[in-house]
Parts: sequence; C-alpha cells; structure tokens
Amino acid sequence: MSGVDLRFASLAARRTAAALALPALLTSGAAILLSASTEASSTLWLFSGLPLATWAAARTARAWRTHELDWIGSRPVSPARLVASWWLGAWAAGGALTLLALLPAFASSPPDWVQRARPEHPGGLLVGTDALSFTLEVPASDAPRRVGVRARTAVVPALPGGATGPVASLRLRLRSSDGAAVADAEAADAWVADTSIGLSGRGWVELDLPRVAGPHVLELTRVGEGPAVVVGPDALRLLERDDRRLAGACRTSLRLAMLLGALQAVALCLGVWLSPTTAAVGTWTLWLPVWSGGSRELPGAEVWEMLTNLGRGIAPTAPSPVQAAVWMGLLGAAWALARAGLTPWKRGVG
Repeated sequence: MSGVDLRFASLAARRTAAALALPALLTSGAAILLSASTEASSTLWLFSGLPLATWAAARTARAWRTHELDWIGSRPVSPARLVASWWLGAWAAGGALTLLALLPAFASSPPDWVQRARPEHPGGLLVGTDALSFTLEVPASDAPRRVGVRARTAVVPALPGGATGPVASLRLRLRSSDGAAVADAEAADAWVADTSIGLSGRGWVELDLPRVAGPHVLELTRVGEGPAVVVGPDALRLLERDDRRLAGACRTSLRLAMLLGALQAVALCLGVWLSPTTAAVGTWTLWLPVWSGGSRELPGAEVWEMLTNLGRGIAPTAPSPVQAAVWMGLLGAAWALARAGLTPWKRGVG
C-alpha cells in the first residue's frame, strides 16, 4: 500500500493495543469466569474499550501538534498520509481486539437467531377488537424462521374498549396473500400460523413460521378486555435460525469496530484543533443524537437495538452497503478536517 506509512501504522497499532488490552481482558474474562452473556460482554466493551480508544486517538493528535513523535524518523510525510496511516493502524488493532474480546461470550452462549428483514410499517393503536395488518415478503429457506412484532400497552380510558386492566390479550396470525406455497396446498388462502399471548408493558409478540415463501399478510388483533396496545413504526422483524457461532461474533464485532473507527477518526480530527479531553468528550457528545434516534445509516445508530437483540438471542446482520458508504464518507470528512489542521510532518513537505 503506497499510501500508507508503515512506521505510523505500526506505532498506532501498538499504542491502541496497549490502551485496549485491559478492557479486552476484562470483557473476555467476564465471559470465561462469570459466564457473561453476549449482551453483557458487548455492553462492557462498548463502555470500556471504545472510550479508551477515543481518548488514545485524541492524545495522538496532540502528540502531532507538539512534535512529541518526532523521534519516529526524519523521512518527510504529508499530513494526508500521516492521518490515514495512523488511523488504519489504530483501527486494525481496535477491530482485532474487539473480536478477541467478544469471542468467548459468543462461544459459550451464542445467539440462536439472526435478523433477516425489517419491513417498514407506520404502526398504529389497537383498541377494542382492532386489528393491524402487515405485508411480509417471506424468502424461501429451509432454516426455522420466526416473525415478531414489538408492542406496548397503554391505558386510554377515554376511548371505547380502552379498559385499564394490566394485561392485553393479543393474537398474531399469518396467511398467504396470493396463494403462495404452504405445507397444505388446500389451505393456501387460510391462516397458516396462529398464536396468542398476554402483553403487559413493552414486549414482543412472536410467531414461529411454517415452511412458507412469498408474499404473506401478518395480522395482529387485540382480543377481549385490557389496555390499549401501541405498535410503533419499525416494529416488525423477520428472524432466521443461525447456529454459526463465529458468524454472529464477526457481525457484532464488525458493527462495533465500525463505530470504533468512526469515533477514532472524529477524535483525531477534533484533537488537531482542541485539547485531548475536549476532543474525546466532544466526540462522544456528537454521537448522543445518533444514539437517541438518529439516521439508521450512521455508525452506531443501531447499537442499543443490537444490544437489546443480543439479550433476546438475536445476532445482528452485517452492515448494509449504504451504511458502509456513509461510514467511509464520514471517515473521509474527518480525515480532511484533520489534514487541514496539520502542518507537514517534516519541513518542505506540502
């Protein structure tokens, strides 16, 4: 790679590995000695490893400005090459340690499911015997599958049927919308799967799917007395059984590593202009709107949902091409701003 200076990349990797060694040992040790779950291990790494990596990146920028790293050599290096080389080494080390830290938890208690689809739906309010229908495209697969709808109860006494009981009775069922193949061809237009549960507070209504494929209609119905039920947008999930332990660990590590890389890049950028403490705190502050409901395509926007799903035994999918493109665009913008604040590493280099 002609654009990467291996001196800076290797030094960045060593410094990042040193900063993250203790959090990695704590995370993996919690899984080995205390049988920590994948959710607990991922959460521990998120709040121990990522802040230290951000701080290390911010301190690196100060070292550039104060010439603390002049001892590394006398060969001229342009600002653009310096930023890219250092970030690449730091991110490679951080990503590798992320995977190593999470592997023990995924090896001992791997998620059983992986999220395959998240169809869009506006949601709604169920009062009385209201029903809410979802259109669902079920891909062909031999693996067991499950569909879930996230909902919560709400007391709405002013509405007819808005009783104040603690539990709402719900029924979730599935039928083919155009006669798609089902186990019994004679029942192609009938309900092919059906379940009923009681919901109190927030929760999921889940239905195991038979071996079906094609367009289907999923209907959620409120039955009998009890509180009203609110189904928000983005509440539908299609899950598939996944017994590959390493695959779940790799996808989770990749999503956390992408968030790590974005935080490192922004910390390097801010550290060129600000003190390390201000840069590190500012980097995490910039991500608060992302974590509290920002665009799904931004790095880390789905981290809370990912942690919640891991607690339910659901591994995340790999990042989409759009998410990868947004991530690379964010890196490019951070690198450009960092380069603008740096002088050439050695005099005479533009």
